[in-house]
Amino acid sequence: SANVYGLQSLELRREMGDKEGEGQSLLQLGTIKYKLENYDEALDLAKRAHAIAISLDNRFEQGKAALQLGRNYLQMGQNNRAEQFLQEAERLTADNKEKETQLQTFFALYQLYKSRNDRRALGYHERYLALNDSIRNDEQIREMTRLELQYEFDREKELLSLEREQEAALLKAQLQRQRLV
Repeated sequence: SANVYGLQSLELRREMGDKEGEGQSLLQLGTIKYKLENYDEALDLAKRAHAIAISLDNRFEQGKAALQLGRNYLQMGQNNRAEQFLQEAERLTADNKEKETQLQTFFALYQLYKSRNDRRALGYHERYLALNDSIRNDEQIREMTRLELQYEFDREKELLSLEREQEAALLKAQLQRQRLV
């Protein structure tokens, strides 16, 4: 299962002395526990990943861990703690290219403020929708570009094949004429 592989990854990274990798493995395990609705374990793992990211001054991983902490606290009904970590995640992801973490942060903040009937919920929902559209649009553009390149490649290949067939037919015709002469 994913949990077993996550634990193996964690142990391996610890043995190698890879602190950054250890933090990433802790966060991945925490995500698994979160999805299994085991919020206490998920929270503990996210706290450990967060501490490692801070010690390494890795703002990218710190933002991801802060998001996970905020989501856990939100699920546990600890909205003030959730807000603290979600705002940290928003601050840390604002200046990097990790749009997926930003997207999840906006959605979690939307959920938090919606649960409080706070007017900020609408703003975060709009930011979530705009970023989601942007991400999906980027994905569609990449897919269209890939399809266009594949089409051009296939067309070139077909043209090359036709040229070879024509050359072979021409060569065959020349050989037949030489035999007749």
